[in-house]
Amino acid sequence: MKKDAVKTLDKPDVRKVKRLSLVWVVPLLALALAGYLIYQQFVERGLALTLVFPEAKGLVPGKTELRYQGFKVGVVSHLSFDAQSGQFTAHINAMRDLEPLLKEKTQFWLVKPKASLLGVSGLDTLFSGNYIAMLPGDGKGRRHFIARRTPPPEPVPDGVFMVELALRNLGSLGEGSPVYYRRVPIGEVHSYRLDKEAGAVVLQLTFDENYADLVRRDSRFRDVSGIKVEADLSGIKVDSQGLVPMLTGGLTMDSPDDSPAAEYGQRFVLAQERRFSHQVHLNLEKPLYLPAGTPIIARQHVIGEVMDSNDSGVLLGFSEQPMDPFYAWVAERSLKDLQVETLLHSHYIRLLQGVDGRHILHNTPPLPSANDDELLVKLISDKKLADGTPIQYKGFTVGEVIYSHLGGDKAVAEASIRKSYRHLVTADAHFASSDPLELDASLAGVKVKAAPLEAWWQGAVRLEPGKGKAAPFDSRFELDKVVQAPMRQLVLEAKPPRDLPKGTPVRKDGFTVGRVLDSQLGKGGDSARVRIELRKDLAINNSRFYWQPALKVDASLQGLSVTLPDLQSAVAGSIELAKAPGKAKSLVLYPDKDSALAQGPTLSLWVPADTEIQVGTAIKYLGYPVGKVKALLDKPDGRYLTLAFDGELGARFAHEGSQFSLVKPNISLSGISHLDALLGSYLAVMPAKAPKAPKAARRLDFRLSPALYPHKLVTLAAASAANLSPGAPVWYRELPVGEVLDISLMPTGDGVFIKLAIRDQAAAWVTSKSRFWLKSGVKASFGFFDGLKVESASLQSIAQGGIQFATQSGGQPVERPLPLFKAEPQGWEDWSPEQAPQEAVPQG
Repeated sequence: MKKDAVKTLDKPDVRKVKRLSLVWVVPLLALALAGYLIYQQFVERGLALTLVFPEAKGLVPGKTELRYQGFKVGVVSHLSFDAQSGQFTAHINAMRDLEPLLKEKTQFWLVKPKASLLGVSGLDTLFSGNYIAMLPGDGKGRRHFIARRTPPPEPVPDGVFMVELALRNLGSLGEGSPVYYRRVPIGEVHSYRLDKEAGAVVLQLTFDENYADLVRRDSRFRDVSGIKVEADLSGIKVDSQGLVPMLTGGLTMDSPDDSPAAEYGQRFVLAQERRFSHQVHLNLEKPLYLPAGTPIIARQHVIGEVMDSNDSGVLLGFSEQPMDPFYAWVAERSLKDLQVETLLHSHYIRLLQGVDGRHILHNTPPLPSANDDELLVKLISDKKLADGTPIQYKGFTVGEVIYSHLGGDKAVAEASIRKSYRHLVTADAHFASSDPLELDASLAGVKVKAAPLEAWWQGAVRLEPGKGKAAPFDSRFELDKVVQAPMRQLVLEAKPPRDLPKGTPVRKDGFTVGRVLDSQLGKGGDSARVRIELRKDLAINNSRFYWQPALKVDASLQGLSVTLPDLQSAVAGSIELAKAPGKAKSLVLYPDKDSALAQGPTLSLWVPADTEIQVGTAIKYLGYPVGKVKALLDKPDGRYLTLAFDGELGARFAHEGSQFSLVKPNISLSGISHLDALLGSYLAVMPAKAPKAPKAARRLDFRLSPALYPHKLVTLAAASAANLSPGAPVWYRELPVGEVLDISLMPTGDGVFIKLAIRDQAAAWVTSKSRFWLKSGVKASFGFFDGLKVESASLQSIAQGGIQFATQSGGQPVERPLPLFKAEPQGWEDWSPEQAPQEAVPQG
């Protein structure tokens, strides 16, 4: 038994278990990921389209987009070229959502920017580049298409009335060409196509909903594009309806009132001939041949033309029944009516309705008689006035030139003045030519004054009534009669001397009232005598003469100010005459307007001899110009300036206590100041604290102040200037209270004197107990327990240096220079000064 038991234990019990090994998990995950990536790439790839283009211009792979109604639905991936056909194929990767729209009749075309007289299209391509547009169609699904060379015609929008018009050739008509009805645009050419069966070009015309009822079943359309010229031995016939149809093409429509409304889509045929509804035969006053096509003008419009002409008379054709009676006469070529039809005709017919002409074509127009309401006058001039030239009074047309003829060696213009304006024509009235365009140009702007449009081509005649009695019928007036005003001669004294050429104008309020006769240098050479000729009727008691230069430039950081008086004075300048209050020498030629109109006193200012300043330097108060340096005199002890102020401002500063300081631009590490002086230094003035001071405090001479703000001078003595320089700040308890004005050597050469300007509010704290020390650089200290401590002053004090001071109590007024120490005193933060007396006077 024991043996059997042992054998039984030696045999293992083996069982097979079917399990999935973990080794297969990784390949399965990789296979799933690969499948997902393949599916994702298939989805992102989208649809593959191919479009055939005749050229690749404007197609950029990776950039040119396919758009549908402005939305990007694809992009050109690459291009291929077929050498046999010479065409290019654009391969497009498009969205799969586009598949239902890809049918046989779907159309594609390339959108580019396009500009013409009719408008501008494709402006969005200027920023995004060219793109491919599509228009869905019907049919079976397709992926390969041939692109159109031009965009397809857009369908007629819903609710818009449309008719068709058939014509032999397109001519200058195109999409957008206007359709006129009585010269009012009521529609346009929407699209056109070639109808091969009908052998004609068919236009689709669309009309605004407000004018659709004007289109009748019997409406007639005519082509009014461009200029139609017909030339033969009898003359040249020109036909045009205006500038817009001349350049862009156009149609005009006539509709009978008794015709029913047209149907949508009705087809019309273009009228090829002009037909006149009314004809009139006129006998000739004198034998005259007028070629067919000669226009007839009435009420400034062409209402017909000559149909035939022979020895017995002329046959006139009218588009509408003319009013009877009427007076017709033959007029020479004129631009008055602004009709292109009259440009190339030597004669045309003018028609005046309401005047009996007895059915005769006259050679001269009708003239008013002494019993008529209109007044007839004759204008005598050296040149002919065109028929219809308007006569105007203050811009209103009061009459016109009927016609002109030669009377001896002068041209005589027969003019008619309307009934309501004939009282303006007095026996001493003046008639003058009026230019159609008056230009007043300056650097500040350009002013253009234009006459009415009817006066542009041939000008106009301006009527200036007089004060005499009414002029009788058929009075004669000389056109542009020159009335010379009585003149007198004056001699002006010019300081500084100025040589003015003969003929330099003398002007007042923009009008020329005289001229310069000659100019001579006076005795001593400090003045000049200018002899002028001036109108006698001008009073000069309260007037002053001044020189107006051709161009005046005032440049500053606020901008560039350029003054150009007018074009007449821009050549060489002029002498201006202006009124000025107060008493002044009226026969003095002042150098400028400011000097002439100045009312206040002139002040004298002393500055050091090395001060850089010149005549013309501006004087400013709080940044606003108030005057200029008018004269400069150098003397051994310095320079003496003469200051002149605008208006009465001189009296404002002529008081004890006013201060003048020279301002220059300052650029330092502390900042930038006085940028307004970058283009030139100027004098800054600060008036006295009590501008209404008594006369005893009045002062006319001043000395240049080192600083403009109220201050006291303090002098320090030091062994050297260290790193100090003029402009370095002065601090009191870390607040700036002044600046270094000047650094000079001591007379003994033992050291330097440093002159400080301390503001008034801090100057009271400068006493004999004050301690001044250098404040600059970097201060560092090291301790085993405290470590490294670094104290730095401002960037300005590091580069430029600075001075700080503190004051103990018990000090006395300063009488001599105070020493400048290199280091700060111990415990200065705890010092508390007592205010020192204000009469402290620094020495040094």
